[in-house]
Amino acid sequence: GAVHDFVDAKIGSGIILIIVGSLALAMVTLFMTMRTTLDATGIHIGSAIGARDVPWPASRTGLFVRVRLATGKAILIVTPEGRAVSLTGLIWMGPLPDTIEAKGVAEIDRIWQWALARGYAHETGWYTELRGAQKLLQIQRRKQEERYGLV
Repeated sequence: GAVHDFVDAKIGSGIILIIVGSLALAMVTLFMTMRTTLDATGIHIGSAIGARDVPWPASRTGLFVRVRLATGKAILIVTPEGRAVSLTGLIWMGPLPDTIEAKGVAEIDRIWQWALARGYAHETGWYTELRGAQKLLQIQRRKQEERYGLV
């Protein structure tokens, strides 16, 4: 489209199309570099713009699902400091938010059991609440724990 606009002497729209196309390509490249790695030392989240290492939570309740209708789901892990960090790489589809949440909780259960079986994680029963500006997210987390019998 940009080449066509330049040929037709529509320089302004050609430049706009080049900028929009470049931004789209940059976003695709960034999303392709996103990864989550699970190992004995914890959960490692990375992309082209940076990386973050989070230790395994002290309890299964340290992992929970947040369903965002506009952007899809997110698995969140609670850090020892009480912050929620989003994991990348897992996607579920479903007709209703409850269906998506159920799939996410089942996947978290599988991840947690996998980590326990290898000795990477240990269930201590310790519960870390989300702190600061994440109070609404903490309320959603508690409701999810009650729905799935995690408390």
